[in-house]
Amino acid sequence: MERDIGIEVRSLCPLVCVDKGLFLFGNEIIGMKRRTLLTLAAVLIPIAAAIIYFTLWGEAPREDKRDDHIMDDALATPEDALPSELVHGKKVPYTEFSDAEGNKVSLEDYYGEPLWILSWASWCPDCKDQLLLAEAMKQAAAERGVRLLLIDRLNPKKESVENALAELAGLDVELECIFDRDEVAYKAWGIKMIPTSVFLDAEGCVVAMDPNVMSVPAFESVLDEVVGGHGSKLYDFVKREMLMEDGGVITGSDSTGNPSGSDVLSESEGLLMTYAVMTEDRETYDLVKDYAIKNLYNSGLFAWYASGSEKPDSDALIDDMRIWYAMDMAAEKWGEDEISGEIRLEIQDAIYEKLLNKKVPVNCINFSSGAQSGDIALFYLNIDLFQRLEKRDRRFHGVTNKVFKIIEEGYISADMPGYYSSYNLKKDQYSSADLNMAEELCTMYYMAKEGRLKTTTYDWLKRKILRGELSAAYTVKGEVPEGYEYHSTAVYALAALIADEMSDTRTREIAIRRMERFRVRDVNSSLDGGFSADGKNFRSFDQLIPLFVYERLR
Repeated sequence: MERDIGIEVRSLCPLVCVDKGLFLFGNEIIGMKRRTLLTLAAVLIPIAAAIIYFTLWGEAPREDKRDDHIMDDALATPEDALPSELVHGKKVPYTEFSDAEGNKVSLEDYYGEPLWILSWASWCPDCKDQLLLAEAMKQAAAERGVRLLLIDRLNPKKESVENALAELAGLDVELECIFDRDEVAYKAWGIKMIPTSVFLDAEGCVVAMDPNVMSVPAFESVLDEVVGGHGSKLYDFVKREMLMEDGGVITGSDSTGNPSGSDVLSESEGLLMTYAVMTEDRETYDLVKDYAIKNLYNSGLFAWYASGSEKPDSDALIDDMRIWYAMDMAAEKWGEDEISGEIRLEIQDAIYEKLLNKKVPVNCINFSSGAQSGDIALFYLNIDLFQRLEKRDRRFHGVTNKVFKIIEEGYISADMPGYYSSYNLKKDQYSSADLNMAEELCTMYYMAKEGRLKTTTYDWLKRKILRGELSAAYTVKGEVPEGYEYHSTAVYALAALIADEMSDTRTREIAIRRMERFRVRDVNSSLDGGFSADGKNFRSFDQLIPLFVYERLR
């Protein structure tokens, strides 16, 4: 598991100091008998070994002194500091508190309006830092219709009602405060440190959590999402920073690579069209659809990207199908004009006539020559979309069975229980190339939706999610190629979707937390609401896939 190096270094400092002291002390003892030194070593080495063991792997039996520390345990990854028993989109597991006089208070009495909760205590210096921002936070919350509530962590050894009220009075903080007697809610919610902020929507469901002192710009950013709902800030970011006036969705902020920057991927167009239909955003759907038809469309298929007025001489099957799928859903939901209806049928015809080889899908064609690709990437084989095509058009009957066969026979091994990246039709052979994990997870997601994902595959994925070890790429032997040890937003977003299909709430929650690690929360930043690995740049796929995760939570 990953370790928080800062925490580990601090916990190892006493050992380092002891070691240094022994070294100096040993050099100063002149004439001490070797037997005496060996005896001293025999006593101290086991002690040092015990310190190392319990520092790295466990805790020695000791009296519970949690109320002497703001943070209870060493944490492996940043998201492990979040309350362990709270779940995005679900209500908190314990709601009974008391007021200053000891009268019972239920958190459910506050439901009906969005709520910010701060778990705190008077002895906690970080809590004081958070409360010093109370006036600015009150103003931001009032502007958005969010209620603020303090929950004091009462502990007979450390905290009392009197101390809490005195601290608030001394700081001149006028916020409502209720009390968690004997830390019942603190433990039931799985809070790891204070201050911890928890944001609930009007129905009392968790929208966000933060185990740090929040700045006012970060606080305002989360408030906007609490009011707008899961994913609302991300969707605002997409439409503000990625969606051009003509309906093109830019690839990202990084101008290196090809395509990049303001280039437009048909992948992004199809994903945003689909999300817009799901959320009944007709205006955005029409804008993006019109761009795709005007700038990417070529005789029933779509160029896989556009760079200004230039575009490549080929398509990508998965993008053609995504755009067709969005148009088909839109026709069901809103109806369609004559031109859109004709184009939707042209796409069906072109997929059948140009992108199937004996009813086996291929990656693409060359627009000029009409030549088919000889390969099919397994992540292009969206089973759900092929099933929909079969229902719409009898010519596609039997295609889905062949798609299933290609994926299932593409299972690699127990060492890497995923699927090969692509299949060559002519050679009847799978590629042994390294696996792009975002693409790999798309394939797993298709199988999970159909209830056909292997148990060994999901168990492998689940372990990687829970340990925070889901890397950007793997070899077919299950090893991480050099340079691909990093994690990405889209990878954990896809992992969350798979866990959701497997009805595994706990694993889905952990995947969402790891995805949220890359979220930008700052109303003063152009990236506010979006995802960025470095806080400077963004890529379209890392924004669009999480939208579908948040839609599951709404």
